[in-house]
Order: sequence, then C-alpha cells, then structure tokens
Amino acid sequence: MKLQDMEMFLVMVQEESLNRAAEKSYMTEAAVSQQLKKIEQELGCSLFYRSKGKKLELSEAGTSFKKTSEVILNEYHTFLNELKNNKGLQIGVSIRQAEMAVKALKSMAEDFSSLRYCFIETGHMEREEMVRTEKLDLAFTSLPMESNGLGYTIVHKIPIGVYLAKNSLLRDFSYKKAGRRYSYVAANMLNQEPLMLPGLSMPHQRTLALQILKKYQIKADIKGTFETLTYGRIVAEEGICSSISILTSDIQEIPENFYLIDGCDITYDMAVIYRRERRMDPDILKIIKHFKDYFSNARF
Repeated sequence: MKLQDMEMFLVMVQEESLNRAAEKSYMTEAAVSQQLKKIEQELGCSLFYRSKGKKLELSEAGTSFKKTSEVILNEYHTFLNELKNNKGLQIGVSIRQAEMAVKALKSMAEDFSSLRYCFIETGHMEREEMVRTEKLDLAFTSLPMESNGLGYTIVHKIPIGVYLAKNSLLRDFSYKKAGRRYSYVAANMLNQEPLMLPGLSMPHQRTLALQILKKYQIKADIKGTFETLTYGRIVAEEGICSSISILTSDIQEIPENFYLIDGCDITYDMAVIYRRERRMDPDILKIIKHFKDYFSNARF
C-alpha cells in the first residue's frame, strides 16, 4: 500500500463524504471511490459503514486503520523533516504580504529564526510553480490559485472595505457594531460616491471590487485606479477620493477613515499552499495553525 492511499483515506475520514474528499483532492468521485475499493480489497475489510445520503461512518476496522495511518504518516513526515532541517523551511511570499507573514510566524512560532524559516519573495505564478517543483516547501499567498495541482488551506479572510475621503459626507452616516473594531457604511450609501478602484497591477483585488459594485448594485462615480494599497489609502487621507481596498499590512493602528461595507461577504482570502502529498506534513500543519491562531485575533 502506498502512503498516498493512507493520505487519501484520511481525507475521506475528515470530509465524511466521498464527494467532498474528491473536491478537496481535485479528483472525480468515481476515482476516489475506486481508490477506497482498492484499499479495502488490499486490507480485506470494509473501512466505512455506507448508507445512501448519509455521512461516511468509520467501521471498527476503519477506526483502527485511521490510527495506524496517522502514526505511519506522522513518522514518515517527521523523518523527512529531520533530513531537511539543516536548510529550514522555504516559504514563498509576495512583496505586499511578506511583512504580514513574518510577523505572524515570529509571534506564534517558538522555533522562529532566520535559519528555521526562510522567506522568499516571488510573483504569484512563480510562487505556485516553485511549490509545485519543490523549490519551496509552501507559500503564503492570496487565492485564487492559477494552477490546479496544489492543495491549500485558507488561514485569513480579509474583508474588503472603503477608505472614505476626509471630506466625504458618508462619514456622518457610518455606525458601529458591538464587538467590532471598525465602523460600517451601508452599501447603498456608496451610490454616487467618488471612488478609486484597485488597478491592473492588483488584478484579483480589482476583480473583487468590481464584484462588490455589481452584487450590491453600487452605482459609484469611478474616478480612476490606484496601483498600490498605500496610494489607495493616501488619496482618501488627502481628501482626493475615496477608495475600495483591503487594509494595508503596514498599518499599526486602526485607521479612522477605513469602513467596512455592511453585509458584504466578499473577502480577500489568504492561504497556505503546498503540494497535495504533503497535506499531512507536521511542518505544514504547524504553520497553518500558527497563521490561523495569529489571524483569529484580527477582529474586524
């Protein structure tokens, strides 16, 4: 039996569904079902109680095989990590998000050092290719991915809001919510508001901004674009124009002119991406936990 079979079995256990396991593994449900059949034939027993329309439930043999698989995979990845510890973990980051990634791991990882964690700044597509070809162990990057051959785990959902120009009348119509750090504005209040949008150098953020305008039927007065997050913030601070944006990572305090759009569920998602066969790697899992724990304190 291959280690990949054990990893696939654990995905089935986690997802409690062949269909969801297939989606997570970028496979067809038929292929996953066939792989499960092969595993069960090799073991000579059924690993799940299966009832149509219900979640997969582990059989007694399945529970035992789950424990065995976890032990074997953990020992295997621990062995691999011991081999590569001398060079540390190679982590791909973007220029825009590098500071955020370093701060997160420096705050949460007890073994943080420049030898243990090596951050490499790359472009989006180059970052994915370097993970795929094992030049990087993982990457901290925004979704969506350009390639389908990698696994990912979302670790941070950044809400998209608006920097209101200092002379914007909308500030008088903003409001607070209990337990939230930022003030809100209603989406319909942005109609006719002079706005700048992310430019072509930030294609994903631009796409999300346009999705917000379309979904919430905002007929804003578009004045142009900005090519850096910092500039998008500054044009609002200077009273030139409001801008739709995410928070920039270099802000230490809550900006007074950043407002969330009430009811908006469109987010800018940050994820850890990795080769799919390494999804159970203890190092990968640990870094995912560090990022999730760090960003869980970011109450918007």
